[in-house]
Amino acid sequence: MSKQQHRQRHRRYQVPPGIVEHTALPRIGVAPSGKRYSAAGELEYAAFVHGYIAGEPLWDEQQGREVHPLFLLSLVGAPGDSPVLRGLFAALVNTPPRPVTIEGMGSVVLAHQVAPLKDQGPWHWTYSQVSLGDLGLHALIECPELTLPDPRSVQQPASTSGTSNGATLPAVSCRPFLLLVPDQQTEEAYLQRLDRRVPWPLHERWAAWLWQVAQRRKWVTPLTVRWFFPQASGEAEAPCAVQSTEPPPQPIFASAWLCQPEAADVLADIQAGLQAGVLDRLTDI
Repeated sequence: MSKQQHRQRHRRYQVPPGIVEHTALPRIGVAPSGKRYSAAGELEYAAFVHGYIAGEPLWDEQQGREVHPLFLLSLVGAPGDSPVLRGLFAALVNTPPRPVTIEGMGSVVLAHQVAPLKDQGPWHWTYSQVSLGDLGLHALIECPELTLPDPRSVQQPASTSGTSNGATLPAVSCRPFLLLVPDQQTEEAYLQRLDRRVPWPLHERWAAWLWQVAQRRKWVTPLTVRWFFPQASGEAEAPCAVQSTEPPPQPIFASAWLCQPEAADVLADIQAGLQAGVLDRLTDI
């Protein structure tokens, strides 16, 4: 990845000046070796959380406690904290993972280590880091197969073909993916992501209907999205408040969904919708 592409990836998550005002950010840390859990003051090493996407807590047999699955993690650290940030990534991807906690949240693991992704792998997680100059470092931990709009490999042959009204459907499987959207754009964003993962055309007029089907079939699960944008503190805060007319920083997306559509069933639903006249035919549009 070139330096320009590297920086563009981080700009997707809009890391603003002042993000490393540490006192306003929750800490993330690794428990000392040999301990399954430690209080915030007993962390072996720690950094600070800029944002995350997480699922509902699940019981993890390896740790013997509830854990929150992470689907994306954005971190910041002071200048020179690169070994700490990389150490946190290593702790999360290690097999088994070392105990990692986030203040105000609890124990966390990468999402592929627990249901529903655990048995649908393999999943590859990446770590990228950029310098914010004197402000510190920003690191991003993500699974491109989940987060990128168009990953290199999105389809895998299914073991058997589905059938609909006696017709054999293509043996294609649609792997889970994340839907990361701003407010009021969920339906359109879902159609765009799904369109890149199935081998038949989808029309934009079908967006609302396809989203309703996904919800009815429980193919989409809402996730928790948290971003932390601390303001500058102390004497520097007042002049900035007077001179700056820019709005406060906003995340590039405000909501996230884990999407697990069944490709053959998507096609069967579309065929049924066309036959019932609920959907416009492509030839009629």
